Amino acid sequence: MLSENFNYSTSGNQLQATSLLSIITDDPDWGVWPNSLNGVAFVGATVEAGLSGLDVEITALDNSDIGVLVLSTQSQSGNIAPVLTNPSYENNTLSITYSDDDGNLPVAHEVVIEGDMVFSMVPNSHTYSDGVTFTLHDIVTSGIVTFSFYDGDGNGDGTVNVLDIVLTTNLILCDDCPDNYNSCADMNGDEVLNVLDIVALVNIILGGGRN
Repeated sequence: MLSENFNYSTSGNQLQATSLLSIITDDPDWGVWPNSLNGVAFVGATVEAGLSGLDVEITALDNSDIGVLVLSTQSQSGNIAPVLTNPSYENNTLSITYSDDDGNLPVAHEVVIEGDMVFSMVPNSHTYSDGVTFTLHDIVTSGIVTFSFYDGDGNGDGTVNVLDIVLTTNLILCDDCPDNYNSCADMNGDEVLNVLDIVALVNIILGGGRN
């Protein structure tokens, strides 16, 4: 055992534990760190241990799926404001094109109808630097429509880093949140936020292309 310095919380049959990565990387058996990939894969295991005579008997009860951690960040000097173009309302469908030269996903992608009805719009792809069409179907209105999009520069300092991964991870871990699905973070378009979307984001940061 390397350490007992773990924080954990339980909810139903779920366990979430956190600790310092340095506890592992400072162990002499760990090897060179950082490695050539700046990454590590983890598997969580639940075991039961007890005495069997003079020996300790350990039984594996369960293990988690593999998790990949890549210690890489993305930063940019300055932040180009996103641009909204081509607003349209046809056949009870609202649409607008969102473009961001930095390729940042919109943290907020909403439309306000007649001043008090707020809806989240859905993108047709994730190539934000090329322009993505957001739509909202089955809407009947003749009032004022306001589009509200926000690319994540929360403190206005013009710097954006790993916001995409942090946002997506928080959404995945927040099982008790009533609206924790964000279609912009759904990189593979399967309508589920999970580790596959994190992997896709990591590939983008490492230069593997955009979905």
